[in-house]
Amino acid sequence: MKKNVIGLFILLLALCTLNSCEPEDEWESIEQKSEALCNVPWIEYYVDQEGVECSQQLIFYASGRGLDVTTRYYGGHVQSDSYAFDWYWESGRGKTLVMDYGWGDVSYFTNVWVTYDLLTGDIDHVPVAFHPL
Repeated sequence: MKKNVIGLFILLLALCTLNSCEPEDEWESIEQKSEALCNVPWIEYYVDQEGVECSQQLIFYASGRGLDVTTRYYGGHVQSDSYAFDWYWESGRGKTLVMDYGWGDVSYFTNVWVTYDLLTGDIDHVPVAFHPL
């Protein structure tokens, strides 16, 4: 019985020690997320509150700059608005992306999940799902 308790203690100690490598893994994760984020333009199609078909395109550059293009398609007309922003990860965990449009206009992209073919999360508490353009 005493051997089992000691063995269990050693196993728990080893698991706790391995867990201490987490910050390095997180940093690699941020690098991978940033690379995937900047690899392609991202687009999401949706219908707004007025029933108008729209798209939002996000382009992230490795320099920390970005472009947000919102397009509305209605009655044979197309209206596009473009907004430049600066972007950065809020913390070392890569869970929240801050998009600063300037003049105090900041959007928070939380719960970020990015792969090479999907970008999801919540922008200012609104769920989004972007795909490569």
